[in-house]
Amino acid sequence: MKKTKTNNKNMSIEPPVASKLAWLETDKIIANPHNPRYFFHEGTLKILKESITEVGILVPLLIYQRKTDGQYIILDGERRWRCAKDLKLEKIPANIIPEPTKLSNMLTMFSIHNVRESWELMPTALKLEVIIRILKTRDTKKLSQLTGLTQTIVERCKKLLSFDKKYQDMMIAKDDEKIKADFFIEMYSFLSKLEKEFPEVIKKIGKDKIIDNLVEKYKTGVITNVIHFRDLIKFLSAEELNVPKENIKTTIVNFTNTADVSIKDITKKTAPVFTEYKNLQKIQSKLQRSLDHFIIEDIPDKKPIIDILKEMRNTLDEKIKSLERGR
Repeated sequence: MKKTKTNNKNMSIEPPVASKLAWLETDKIIANPHNPRYFFHEGTLKILKESITEVGILVPLLIYQRKTDGQYIILDGERRWRCAKDLKLEKIPANIIPEPTKLSNMLTMFSIHNVRESWELMPTALKLEVIIRILKTRDTKKLSQLTGLTQTIVERCKKLLSFDKKYQDMMIAKDDEKIKADFFIEMYSFLSKLEKEFPEVIKKIGKDKIIDNLVEKYKTGVITNVIHFRDLIKFLSAEELNVPKENIKTTIVNFTNTADVSIKDITKKTAPVFTEYKNLQKIQSKLQRSLDHFIIEDIPDKKPIIDILKEMRNTLDEKIKSLERGR
């Protein structure tokens, strides 16, 4: 059997290739406990059931038999199996392969399924965590190469794994109770920035308390868009705009402790200014590069250029004086 090497020098994965076709009793098959897919779209299942009713199951499931108890486990085809159960089909076609190792099992699941339809992020993260434990590596590039996930997805999964289990459970709850993984991804960036710039705030309130408060704000609609966390991150850097650091800290403490204070309430003044500030930085950088490459000797009539630069200087002088007066 040909071996597929991983990035871990001390191990290799042997993908199961030999198989035999059989008709198995539907009730003797169980779902794979390592399948990162937690949720199955009802609309898709309905269409698949209609197809199976008309023409049967055309593609056999991929299954292995567990040595410890003889149980048949699905590697590929859980949706077909679920539909067969709903339709009360007694038997279902399956290709049976040798039992893979736990790692090979999980990597096969990633390889088979993720190329077809992306899984929800938190279930993917939970299965990735198992691979991380087995391989004893958190290296993003290695994990990406092994699972077929992009490095960006791997990084996002690792961020979700940094949250306690109670928050992870919120992301895999039923639809009416579930909180999107994107909320925690954006909040993670805010918390990281807060911990770096104002560790005393984290220490004073407590990280879990801050998370709980932000989750409650999201549930009650005070936080209406997870993207607004990015404005909050900008606000933490408002010292660049001469906003006193103590004012920033006081505002953030008030925001995290007061139920009805939204992100927009504290960023509506600084966010536009910060955007203009960043735009001005880009303009200044571009202008500086242009002036650096300016070859005066090549210009026959220098007066128009001089007039432009003088006008720019006058405008800049006026703006500087106005800003200084406003300190």
